[in-house]
Amino acid sequence: MVSKKVLKPSKYTPIGVLTVDVNEKYIVVGNRSFEHWFETAVERALHYKELAEKLQGKYSSARYNAWLRRSGIRERIKSFHEKARNIIEDWLRRPPAKIMVLAKQGQLP
Repeated sequence: MVSKKVLKPSKYTPIGVLTVDVNEKYIVVGNRSFEHWFETAVERALHYKELAEKLQGKYSSARYNAWLRRSGIRERIKSFHEKARNIIEDWLRRPPAKIMVLAKQGQLP
C-alpha cells in the first residue's frame, strides 16, 4: 500500500466575487456594494404558449381536431409556439452578456 501526505490548503478570502441568483421572475446579480435586478422573459413566453393552447382547445372536440386539418389554424398555433421559443432563446443569451458587462465595468472590487 502506497500513501501520500497532502497538505491542507491555506484559508483565503476571495476578491471580486459576484453572486447570481436566478428565479422565475428575476435574475439578481450583485455583491456587497451593488445589486442589479433583471426581469426574465418567462411570463411573456408563457403568454404565447397559453394563446396556442387556447386555440387548440377552441378548435378541438372529442371526435375531431379541426386545428390539425385546417392549415391556417395550425400555422397560427405553430407561430405562437415559435414566438415563445424565440423569446426564451433570446433571453438565454442576454443575461450572461449583461453580467459580463457589469463585471468588466469595474463594479467588482
